[in-house]
Amino acid sequence: MIPVRDLRGYFDYAASSPPHPEALEEYARVSAERFGNPSSAHRRGMEARQVLEHARARIRRVLGLSEDTAVILTSGGTEANNFVLESFLGAGEARVAVAVDAHPSAWYVTRVFPDRVDVVPVDGRGRIVPEALERVLTESHGLVSVVHANNETGVVQDLAALWEVCRRAGAALHVDGVQALGRIPLELGSLEGVFVTFSAHKFGAPRGVGGVLTASPERLRPRIHGGRQEGGLRAGTENAAGLAACARALEITVRDRPAVARRLRGFWHRIADAVRARFPEAVVNSTPEGLPDIVSLSVPGINGATAVTELAMQGFDVSAGAACHAGAAEPSRVIRAMGRDRVTALGTLRISMGYATTPEDVEALVDVLLGVIERGLEVG
Repeated sequence: MIPVRDLRGYFDYAASSPPHPEALEEYARVSAERFGNPSSAHRRGMEARQVLEHARARIRRVLGLSEDTAVILTSGGTEANNFVLESFLGAGEARVAVAVDAHPSAWYVTRVFPDRVDVVPVDGRGRIVPEALERVLTESHGLVSVVHANNETGVVQDLAALWEVCRRAGAALHVDGVQALGRIPLELGSLEGVFVTFSAHKFGAPRGVGGVLTASPERLRPRIHGGRQEGGLRAGTENAAGLAACARALEITVRDRPAVARRLRGFWHRIADAVRARFPEAVVNSTPEGLPDIVSLSVPGINGATAVTELAMQGFDVSAGAACHAGAAEPSRVIRAMGRDRVTALGTLRISMGYATTPEDVEALVDVLLGVIERGLEVG
């Protein structure tokens, strides 16, 4: 058994989840025993190909997807999001609608393709109201891009309602499932016209593995060229060991989901309630109905980045927002889109938990967090 390092004080699972020992063991075993190139025609190549295809089947099975659903391997969520969006923006003249709370790996299209991208707003709870999406869409839109569970707030969108709006408008749907896959059900049935992207290190697999789930792979266009891997959609030798470890981590996550969610929801309330009780001016951007993993707090008058540094010095790893722009001086676009003013948004902390978080961890964090906020308000 590969040991997991001491995780006390780790509250940044939304940035990266510590890998499950079983997933690491599978990665090591496949790397050592099935090291052939899956594209090679010899015995070791065919053994690696079998591992790869078996991993795809395991992913489909644990997610309840049909056998005709493609599992297209990428290096992670960023590449997968780029892949889907540029498949539509790079071909023809179709417009794309992107939710305002999109991850930077999807939001970038508002800068690169400004004349062909429209923005879908969220309300004060961070939700996309179907009627608001309807007002944005026209017959020119080929794709709508939304985040299933937001990486900063944990707010969960009603995919079924949004997909119905897209279908009526004749648009495909891109679901950024990086934070959600395995933690909450997709509840979409067939993925015909739907493209779900994921990143394996968010649910306890090694880094460098991600992908796209879809029943419409013919609508995608390759961004990486060379060989004919992944049905000609993504050149490069496939990471068979990585996908096998991804499948194992996903199986564990889905198996343990009910028990872990119950425990984390209790932790969510403990942290949020403690901060609100001591600091009534604090705004909780998350909701109990969202991902129980993430508590997003905005406290007007503190500096979120400074609070993160102080917490780190006392042994607690949290984030001031999304890890991808942790050093940014500007307040979070996602938090501002929910109607928070600049001062409130600058006082934002994201606390994210996971399968190894314990009650003792949470109590220790709460004790230190309240003191850090108190000192931050005094300085502010």
